[in-house]
Amino acid sequence: MDITIEDFEFGESERPSGIVKTISELQDDQLARAAANGDDDAFCHLVELHQERVFHFCYRWLQDQEDAREVTQDTFIRAYEAIPRYQKRAKFTTWLYRIALNLCRDHYKSKGSRQRRATRSIMSSENSS
Repeated sequence: MDITIEDFEFGESERPSGIVKTISELQDDQLARAAANGDDDAFCHLVELHQERVFHFCYRWLQDQEDAREVTQDTFIRAYEAIPRYQKRAKFTTWLYRIALNLCRDHYKSKGSRQRRATRSIMSSENSS
């Protein structure tokens, strides 16, 4: 049985913000456990819930939409491969964002990424001349 905020009777001004996070965390934990046990639909649901925020996180790091899309996709591939070993030591999102952060750092340091940044810098300086 899934629990939603609508299951609680609060007036709009009384609705505690902390309870939404708790429900979201419970949902993530439930889905992560199911995905770890081989439920691909549960993992797809985790992707749907988090891909936009992971993309924005990666974009802030990399400042390039193409790179951010690539790293976002790699984040979920890496998470899919690692989810059987996921242990609830931290929130699922903490674990997921750590994967994204490590991949952003790796991508940023990569030769191809450096070359694209240099090319963009050269092209923008030529256009401003």
